[in-house]
Amino acid sequence: VDGKQIDLVNEIRSMPLQVGTGANGKNVNMGASGWFLFSDHETGKVLGRMNLNVDLTCAPVETGPGCPIDFGKYYAMPAPADFNSQSLGGYAMYFGDLKMNFVGTSGLFTTTSTGAVLSGLVVPDNSARLQYAWHVRVSFKTKTNGTPKKELKASAYAPAGPVDVSKWKYYTVTS
Repeated sequence: VDGKQIDLVNEIRSMPLQVGTGANGKNVNMGASGWFLFSDHETGKVLGRMNLNVDLTCAPVETGPGCPIDFGKYYAMPAPADFNSQSLGGYAMYFGDLKMNFVGTSGLFTTTSTGAVLSGLVVPDNSARLQYAWHVRVSFKTKTNGTPKKELKASAYAPAGPVDVSKWKYYTVTS
């Protein structure tokens, strides 16, 4: 609905946003995933679930070389499933059954020493045949620890695989 504001109200099952190699749960790329409830900003009524699964690609013009996880700017793109995945991928966000993707490189995930912001313009996937766009801006604060949600095949995780969950960062929703 045009002009409607929704809020992410909490993490589902106390699972914060997780960020790092393989954290998107769809492949072994640098990525992020989180599971949230969303509510109507005016009434506070919970409207449904929102899942986020994105690949994060360094935006070097904004960040400079190296893209450190603690301070950087990344393009947020849909996370396609690879052979390590145990589920389908290819969409940045799911609002219930509605599949959404960022328009071009409008999806940005910016990290600082105290938190992160995800922003951009999202539209429904083509199969939905819906004609609207949502401006997304979600702020997170850094969480000192978290329990990883491991969604990839066991072989993707250290020591045999490239995914080391001890290097993941965690964030909780602030707005």
